[in-house]
Amino acid sequence: MVPGAAECRGPPGEIRPDHRLRLRLREPAGQAAGRAGPAGAGGLSHPAGGGAAEGGDVGVAATVILDVTRTDSIAAATAWVKEQVGDKGLWGLVNNAGIAIPFAPNEWLTKDDFVKVLEVNLIGLIEVTLSVLPLVKRARGRVVNYGMEAFSDSLRREMLPFGVKVCVIEPGYFHTAITNPQLINESSTRLWERLPDETKASYGESYLHAFIRATHSMQKYCHADLSIVTGCMGHALMARHPRTRYSAGWDAKLLFLPLSYLPTWFADFVLTWSYPVPAQKV
Repeated sequence: MVPGAAECRGPPGEIRPDHRLRLRLREPAGQAAGRAGPAGAGGLSHPAGGGAAEGGDVGVAATVILDVTRTDSIAAATAWVKEQVGDKGLWGLVNNAGIAIPFAPNEWLTKDDFVKVLEVNLIGLIEVTLSVLPLVKRARGRVVNYGMEAFSDSLRREMLPFGVKVCVIEPGYFHTAITNPQLINESSTRLWERLPDETKASYGESYLHAFIRATHSMQKYCHADLSIVTGCMGHALMARHPRTRYSAGWDAKLLFLPLSYLPTWFADFVLTWSYPVPAQKV
């Protein structure tokens, strides 16, 4: 079961997440009896709560539309999953839904901007996880989270007595909608235009232009091969002894992971080296 999201365009000036939940129904060869497991890929689509695939074919995957920001959508999808897996339970949940718009310095954002992102990236992830967790416990299965380390760490410790493994994927930069420079630039420009004059003066318009140039420059460091991430997901789901954490991409392995072991002042120095310089820098 993989709730995923990609940023797509809604009404003018709006970016909305489009979520799709994929349930893999076929058990892998050799898997312990009494557990429902992932396999294959497929193209059977239903609205949330729309019922099983026609003919009851469990050799393919089925997908259902899921809005992780809506409790009713999550409840309908959970009911549909229960109908599919029955008493076997759910072997794996991969939480992959995420958005990054609005994207700008914290001072440019409002509470509503933070809430918009957190509803998908954190609150939605938690509600989906809690909704299907009884099914995962029944199968003694896996939960794989894309980031969200604090929640994942606490859940992993709590699920140990139930035989459930919780893994975290900690990726570097990849070419996805989250790193799309056009979307980031449009968002940053809109946020800049609504700032009060005092805040604009403290940063200066040159800061905005430098910020936009930096998002374009970032693209050359982004990985194009998404199989690096999906390979981590597959290993976390199928390996007999999955890792607790997966660092996906050279930058995750050679930059962000080593920096996490170094003094904070040094990490701050490295990560802010290429930041734009505000007009009223002291």
